[in-house]
Formats: sequence, C-alpha cells, structure tokens
Amino acid sequence: MHKGKLILLLNASPRVGGNTDIVLEKIRQTIGGRARVTKIDINNLNFKPCQVCGGCDRDECCILQDDLRPIYKEIIESDAIVFGSPIYFGSLTAQAKMLIDRMQPFWLAKIRKGKTDIKRKKGFLILIAAAAKNEFFENAKQIVRLFFQVINTQYCGELLFAKIDRKGEILDFPGLEKQVARIALAALSD
Repeated sequence: MHKGKLILLLNASPRVGGNTDIVLEKIRQTIGGRARVTKIDINNLNFKPCQVCGGCDRDECCILQDDLRPIYKEIIESDAIVFGSPIYFGSLTAQAKMLIDRMQPFWLAKIRKGKTDIKRKKGFLILIAAAAKNEFFENAKQIVRLFFQVINTQYCGELLFAKIDRKGEILDFPGLEKQVARIALAALSD
C-alpha cells in the first residue's frame, strides 16, 4: 500500500448525506491516510451533457469549458475508481449518465486513434436500490462496465444493496462495515 495512490470516489447521487454518500464516506474513512482520496459529488458540478459537436474528435479532448475539465485529469491520474449511484427508474442517475456520456474523448482516442496510454486502474461499483430487481442492477452494471472499459479500468468488485430507500437506511444493513472494508482494501492493494 502506497500513500501516493489516488483513489477517486464518484458519487452520482443527488441526495446529500444519502445512502450512496454514506457508503462512499465509509470507504473514504476506511482508506484513511493510506492513500490520497478525492471524492467528487457529480451533482455539485456545473457541466453540460455531451453536445455531439465533434470537437473531441478534432482536439482529443472535450471542448466544453466547464467543471468536467479537471475531472478528466483526476480520472487519468487515479489508481482506483469507486463509482456509486442509486438506481433511478431501473438504471443509473441522470448525473451519472451525463458524466459517462462526456467520456467521449477517451472513447475516440481509444477506438479511432488506438491510444491506450491511460494508466490501468481498478474499478468498483456501489449500487443502491429501493427495489429488489436484478434487471435494474444488471442494466446499471453494464453501463458502468463500458465506462470503465473506456477509461482503461478493470471491473474489480461491487456492492449491491436492494430494498434500501429511506435516507440513512443503509446504516442498518447487516455487515455493511465488512463489505465497505473489503472494497476499500481492494482499492488500496497492488
């Protein structure tokens, strides 16, 4: 374990202090000082969805000047990413999809130009749903798997919580601390 590692926590929940936020904070606390941890609350960013303008095809980066500019750098430099989202209408939140759709520059660099110079990293997924429908989880997982593939991230683990709806209800989930520790330690490992 190296203190120089960067663990990126991406929170796609719009609910401050909600269940997704709680799990990501527990992961941050478990990691402690063993790595640098950056938590990004996507809902607090000021950015537009992809405009399909073609600018990233010309310039190899998104031409929109907004809050996602520094996030690209965080993604590139990270050693592990923990992506957390509640399930809304059977999938990821709108905030999650907006961020993922803006990864088009990475996709184009990889597919059209053959660039694979983004550092290989580990990826973990946290999903929390009020319903217990496997197809909701599978739908969200497929989107995040593709996102991870585009940013050169190996899908290494997940925590899926069903029948969790009320704000803070995740704290009553049996074995939460053990599951959080498993993800945090896996993100830290070489």
